Amino acid sequence: MKTDDLFRMCNTHALHTDKRRKSFYKANFKYVEPVPICLGKNESGKESFAQYIPIKQSLEALFCCKSVIEQHKNSRSTIKTNDVLSDVWDGSNVDDNVLLKDDTDSLALILYEDAFEVANPLGSGKKKHKILAVYMTLGNLLPYCRSGIDHMQLVLLCKEQDFKFFGQDLVFATLVQDLKDLEENGVLLADGKVHKGTLCAIAGDNLGSHYIGGFVENFSRSNHFCRFCEIDRQTFLSAPLTNALTRTVMSYEQNLRDLDSGAADIAVGVKCNSPFNDLKYFHVCQPGLPPCLGHDLFEGVVSFDLALYVDHLVNQEMQFTYTELNRRISQFKYLGNDARDKPANVTYGTGKLSGHAVQNWCLLRLLPLLVGEKIANPTENEVWQLILQLRQIAELICAPVITVGQIAYLAVLIEEYIETRKMSFPSHPLKPKHHYMSHYPELIERFGPLIRFKHSYFKHLSPDVISQLVEKLTNQGVEGLDDLIYVKEDDILEFIRPIQCRKLLSAWQNQEKQNQTVVLQPVDVLPLVPCEASSTPDARPSCSSSTSASSPGSTGVSHSWAENFKVPWNLMPAGIQSAIENDRRPSPADRRQMIRILADEMKKHEENPTRSQCLTVTQQIVRRYPKVFADMVGDRQIVGGYASLLSQLKVRIEHLNRKSTLSHHMTQRNEIGNTKKRSSTDSYGCTSWQPILPPGESYESIEVKRQRMEEIHRHEGISGAQRGDICKLMEETYCLQRKMINEIPSHTIADIRTKWPYLFAQRHIYGHFEMLTDKKVLRLLESSIQESGPKIVQFFKEKPTNEDVRNTLSSDQNDVAAMVLQLLLAHFKEKLDGLILLTD
Repeated sequence: MKTDDLFRMCNTHALHTDKRRKSFYKANFKYVEPVPICLGKNESGKESFAQYIPIKQSLEALFCCKSVIEQHKNSRSTIKTNDVLSDVWDGSNVDDNVLLKDDTDSLALILYEDAFEVANPLGSGKKKHKILAVYMTLGNLLPYCRSGIDHMQLVLLCKEQDFKFFGQDLVFATLVQDLKDLEENGVLLADGKVHKGTLCAIAGDNLGSHYIGGFVENFSRSNHFCRFCEIDRQTFLSAPLTNALTRTVMSYEQNLRDLDSGAADIAVGVKCNSPFNDLKYFHVCQPGLPPCLGHDLFEGVVSFDLALYVDHLVNQEMQFTYTELNRRISQFKYLGNDARDKPANVTYGTGKLSGHAVQNWCLLRLLPLLVGEKIANPTENEVWQLILQLRQIAELICAPVITVGQIAYLAVLIEEYIETRKMSFPSHPLKPKHHYMSHYPELIERFGPLIRFKHSYFKHLSPDVISQLVEKLTNQGVEGLDDLIYVKEDDILEFIRPIQCRKLLSAWQNQEKQNQTVVLQPVDVLPLVPCEASSTPDARPSCSSSTSASSPGSTGVSHSWAENFKVPWNLMPAGIQSAIENDRRPSPADRRQMIRILADEMKKHEENPTRSQCLTVTQQIVRRYPKVFADMVGDRQIVGGYASLLSQLKVRIEHLNRKSTLSHHMTQRNEIGNTKKRSSTDSYGCTSWQPILPPGESYESIEVKRQRMEEIHRHEGISGAQRGDICKLMEETYCLQRKMINEIPSHTIADIRTKWPYLFAQRHIYGHFEMLTDKKVLRLLESSIQESGPKIVQFFKEKPTNEDVRNTLSSDQNDVAAMVLQLLLAHFKEKLDGLILLTD
């Protein structure tokens, strides 16, 4: 054990002493020496220090990496897509920052602040040794690099007790001075240029952000608890959707003047000035303090509200029991990242979920799969709809790429959620974190996707997998971003699943054409109940699209009714009619009732109106009453203005048309137009049963490629299967292969062999199977033998079934795979040469 002890090995020889270790670090790494900052004597009379790592030296060390230089150069060269936000550079904060906007070589710094315990947080040393840490990352790096631990630079460490005793002005003084110097004079980096830089944001939890921003930190009792607006507690509790004054730089400075004059009661939650406001291009009220999704959303709103809803469904409506829910949580087959963050059991009486942020997120996503079929009449169950709505809100808030239309839809969802939550559970008052959530749409417009500030681009991949992936790419010769476009699926498929792999390759191939990021997330199992929870505007068609395509009611129906559709305004609630008369926004409840009436009237014309028909109707409404129904982000009407109304309407129609949530059938129309149903097992396990034509291709052009392969086969025979162009042609004609295989009545094997001779070559039948199922059959066989082979051998050793099995076990066979095959052949009394050819 002593020789294998990693810590013992790392503290011997060249690393034996602290001095030797530091010398080794300086000689072999880009080491930046921490600078102790003397704070003075604390309340115990002892001298206290903070440790500061000079931020300019950290930048110099960081830019010694060629990849960082390349990413910094490319961060401004990408083409920004209008009305699509995928990173911090797409937010309006960057457009409003003079330095970041005008100087393309400037550096955007993001600081992270958090406190952590280094001793037992439950023992007598609680808070005694708590450390405040400040980290820094570059906004110029790609998102997946920026939020990875390896690319975060430590800036400052200080005992939290000292931080509170001496104050942030003294602790942050050196850091702020260096940031000022960076704004004015810049820093000479390894690319030979002097780069200026400034703060882009300071991320942290609510307590830390309020302390740094100079706001009050008592969220349970203070009258003004929000750092984004000036709402007071009484107004929030009585009318939570009230639009309070937004905090601005000017209002913040006025609050400070009121504070200095002794009028603390009108300082609306400001208690002191922030030292970071001394910077030229940054202010905490830009806004400059983005929210923490982990604390606010998943350990806040989701934790408390989901526990409340589950308790109501169990104890009030008797829909299921805690035992049933917890049993399903424990028995559910989790895959990928969900297997690492399985939801914690839900405990009665605690008032909140017991899991951490990612566990709560996982439970929220999977709850419809766990207990969805237990809910009676789910489309009309108010509490169940709150769960689905919260699920959809979380999806949009955490989206790595989001459109302006989706931001407007998010604002509508949050307003409706907060109002319904307040009305449904009046005895459980809303919390400040509910109010913070109402600011998220505007904050996304300011900062870009909020997920970029707290969660990793590769958050669904373990550090080990990322490390292996990077090592594999490096060994294959990838030296920079430009080389990533040459990476093929087979190069990295052993590390990540096929769909993730294709998303990643697509992002790399499009990186120079558009500013678009594809996130590596697991492909969620389709929910049994809340199909609408994944329906977002401007996204891929929801599951209703396939339903409408196969619905007899939608075949051959003219779309003219939608163009001539008359909105039944006389049937609308009084709140809608009043809003139209006064040119004001309706309440979420009135708007929801309007959507229900509208959907019922449209279903009289067609059972399942298409998205395009819904679009025609919503455009008509918004054009007629833009001030009442048009989508707004802040005070600005977005282009179109109908995205949220369209999404609400289509989701409601999907609700009404959900007759069966558990049966899914694929249909195929023949040339006559009759519909023949395929068994659901025909395509079970297939991810590409009948793909669409590739872009720019037609069946005629693909048929030409098939004929070309047929011609090659006539001249070269089956040996032509090894040609590189045949591999490419087989892949390009895959949709035509599937079309012939899937046709009804089915073709004979001889017919398929005549048309597709190379499909029966080993290499291409394996390739076809992989495209059909996203599984490499040989690799799966190898891994299965590696996993189960020793167990099979051990079984036969303990219970040999016949003499042939005993003879096989007595042989000197060391290859587990060969041993397994021979044992199975012996067990079933099959001849060895029936499967294995023996040669000299």
